[in-house]
Amino acid sequence: QLYIHYYKESVVFADINNSVSQEEIEEYYNKNLSEYVLATSYVKAHYMTMDAKVNAYSDEFETLSRSKAEDKKLLKDYCLGTGRKVYFVEEWTEIRNFLDLINYSDEFSESALGNRNVLDYINGDLRYLVKIDEYRTKGEYLPLELAIPQITQIIVNKRKEDKLNQVKKDLRTKAENDGSLLINK
Repeated sequence: QLYIHYYKESVVFADINNSVSQEEIEEYYNKNLSEYVLATSYVKAHYMTMDAKVNAYSDEFETLSRSKAEDKKLLKDYCLGTGRKVYFVEEWTEIRNFLDLINYSDEFSESALGNRNVLDYINGDLRYLVKIDEYRTKGEYLPLELAIPQITQIIVNKRKEDKLNQVKKDLRTKAENDGSLLINK
């Protein structure tokens, strides 16, 4: 089996194109959307932390609620030298992992993701102000950017399968034509 595997990888699949275009990925994704339904929610967000003892934080709340993920420099400058810190979760993150990341321990309803502009809570010595930038809830489709590695592998594997089937077909045809393979019907 190891010899066969090595032969396939080094000889049969040697000329397989392993690069997959964005158009191919999008086409596959759109044709197979039913395979990419989320079992849990995913988010992208940014959040600010500050001392929990600060009682008057309406300016921070307003600044964060009006901000967007692209306002990175503005928010970093806003926090500079104040004891506040700002963080950005720019990759799609599963909701439970995100809640762990932001130290959120209260009850959380995934269906309420789009209903709140800013999540405001205290954990330990810090107040957290969390702005959800993008979200996909359970039952929606997986964001394409999360599916890209899997789709790329599927497309390359399909190319390999097609190549292997073509090589087998060519070998059989050649063997039948030169008489080294006889099929009795």
